[in-house]
Amino acid sequence: MKRVIISICILSAMIGLGILFNIRISAECKKLIGFVELTEKSMNSENTEQAFLYMQDFKDEWDSFYNEALFILRGDRLSDIDSCYVRIIPLIKTDNDELSAELAELKNLLVRTRESEFPSIFNIL
Repeated sequence: MKRVIISICILSAMIGLGILFNIRISAECKKLIGFVELTEKSMNSENTEQAFLYMQDFKDEWDSFYNEALFILRGDRLSDIDSCYVRIIPLIKTDNDELSAELAELKNLLVRTRESEFPSIFNIL
């Protein structure tokens, strides 16, 4: 009987952690998507300095979230987001016309992460 109770407790803890991590990932991705949208608006109004500041805020937020997300999410998805946002900052500085495509790609990656990534039980253990 003790084994059953211990097993139920372990499963409940794993499910609880999964739900908690899912909520955290969703909230963080929404915040990061907000930075991308603000950057798009700034670039559309030709305010490159403000767009650069928004991407710096994105970078700071992403760097703090990356280590936490690495524990929960698949590394290839995180690497895609990481490599995409690294390309954006130089594009803002040079006012390149590929910037809108890179911002759309970054936003798409974040939306897909928010909607389709569920914490894996094997990552929690």
